[in-house]
Amino acid sequence: MKRKTGRAGFTLIEMIVVIAIIAVLITLAAPLVTRYVATAKQVRADAAAKSLCTAADAWLAEKMLGEHQSAENGVNIDDDGDGEFVKKLAGEAGPLDGYLTGGLPDIYTVFVENWGAAGAVCTMPDGTVGRYGN
Repeated sequence: MKRKTGRAGFTLIEMIVVIAIIAVLITLAAPLVTRYVATAKQVRADAAAKSLCTAADAWLAEKMLGEHQSAENGVNIDDDGDGEFVKKLAGEAGPLDGYLTGGLPDIYTVFVENWGAAGAVCTMPDGTVGRYGN
C-alpha cells in the first residue's frame, strides 16, 4: 500500500489554536459590546427625560393660557407654578400624552419652577433611569 502525502485538512493542534484565538477575541469584545449597549440605553433614557421637559413646557404654556384645569387625570400642578407633577402608573393617561410621540416612560417626574420645566427623571421599561436638567 502506498501512503498518501500532502493530505488536505487541518490537524487537531491547528483547530485548537483557532478556537483559542476566537475565544480570546470574544473575551476582549464582550465588555466593549456590553458597555456600548449600556451607553445606548442611558442616552435613550436621557433623551426621553429631555423630551418630557419639552412636553411639560408646552403643556404649561397652554395651561397659562387657560386651556387646562389645575389638575388633570389625578396629576396635580400647584397653581403658583412652584411644584411638580408626577405620573406613577404606566399606561395611565396624563397631561403630557398629547405632546409626545412614541408613548411615555413607565414612571416619570417633571419638576416645575416658575411655570417652566426645570428637570425630569424617568424610568424606562428596561429599568434605565434617565435624567435631564436639575
